[in-house]
Amino acid sequence: MSQRDNLVYIDSQPALLAAVNQLQPTLREVLLLCDVEELGYRDIALILDIPISTVTSRISDARDTLCQLLILQHRKSQ
Repeated sequence: MSQRDNLVYIDSQPALLAAVNQLQPTLREVLLLCDVEELGYRDIALILDIPISTVTSRISDARDTLCQLLILQHRKSQ
């Protein structure tokens, strides 16, 4: 199980929201469109007028960054 897979088990909505709010706006918007609004990559690309490859890259970067931010938050709270 990867660190990213562990995000499913987060039980602190405030911690998750704080981490999402720390993301760069370009990363936050694709992550929210994908994971909250449940839009497909093609739809996100059309909405944001960017290539699908950029959507893919940004979603990956957003998830990796979010994971790192949550790990840091967890370590600080211990």
